[in-house]
Amino acid sequence: MSKNVLLGTLLGDAYLGAENKPSFRVDHCPEQLDYLDHIADILRKEYNKHVSVYYRSKRNIHCLYLHEKLFSEWRNRYYPNGKKSIVKILEDVTDATTALAYWLMDDGCIHYSTKNNGYLSPRVLIATCSETEETLNMVIEWFKINFNVTPYITKQRNNKRNKEWLLLKFTVGDSYRIWMKVRHKIIHIPSMKHKFRVVESEFRQEFYRIKYSQESPTTQVVENVRRTSEE
Repeated sequence: MSKNVLLGTLLGDAYLGAENKPSFRVDHCPEQLDYLDHIADILRKEYNKHVSVYYRSKRNIHCLYLHEKLFSEWRNRYYPNGKKSIVKILEDVTDATTALAYWLMDDGCIHYSTKNNGYLSPRVLIATCSETEETLNMVIEWFKINFNVTPYITKQRNNKRNKEWLLLKFTVGDSYRIWMKVRHKIIHIPSMKHKFRVVESEFRQEFYRIKYSQESPTTQVVENVRRTSEE
């Protein structure tokens, strides 16, 4: 599992040190220290080595650091021409659910709006800042194959930096589908339970609304939720 945890975080915020200093590093804000401690515990058990989690005061963030020779090979593979390739990383993922869970905890967020009946419509977004539409189309195929969902490419403009970022956005139905798969790997971490509180709350409300009423399921997602909970 630990390799897929690392690959998932590499899809997100983590990065690998240069070849002459092979290391795995990831930075998060102080509010997500519990998430860094969680990853550190996994790495300590896997590599039986000291894993540093330390505070960098100037940037007001906590950092995780692990030195391991293996990461020199990873650096060569996942950083062709010195730039991280999420397509290369996805090629080596053997547990798509685990990798996606950690990718979401790093680069995922929830966009939502309020409907007339009071329900929210949570949609998962994944930030993919430096990727091109060409590589993102390959990532979309990965989602189709592994989760039977089809995210689409959208843009977000940062006027302060005068830059435009690409994101992957999921429909409400597809957001529920992937959340149903990954939620058990996320909600036990307090900071991540808070981060994804909207989609978790709506997921549970939708499930119980259907389970304890005479209404017919409005979407295939709800049918999947019911079936999964009963298995």
